Amino acid sequence: MNTDLYVLGDADQIRDGIDKRLLQGKLEELTAFSSALTKAIASLLQSFEEEMGATVIMAGGDDVLLRVSYERYSLDTNLSLAEEFHRSTGCTISFGVAEKLSDAYINLRKAKAEKSCVCFGGVHI
Repeated sequence: MNTDLYVLGDADQIRDGIDKRLLQGKLEELTAFSSALTKAIASLLQSFEEEMGATVIMAGGDDVLLRVSYERYSLDTNLSLAEEFHRSTGCTISFGVAEKLSDAYINLRKAKAEKSCVCFGGVHI
């Protein structure tokens, strides 16, 4: 099989973390949170590139879109990278994975709704 997969990721509850710090006037905490998020996204992308040969299509804020060959995609690695993101930021990140971009988006929405981290082929993990 010589198919590419789309991996669409979105960090969870980032707005809550920003709002909480902003409304409480904790600007130093907000700066640290923002910095940790930026570094964690950069690290996540680099790891996807190095470990799965992913191509970054889009990265903005807490959202990422990558393309990975089916043969190189690893669910275990994806889960490990999500765990590292959580350790770095205190926030979880959800992923939708599919051959079609529209299905990756639907799988992302399912993963977020089910709080399952990764939804790939209808399987929530």
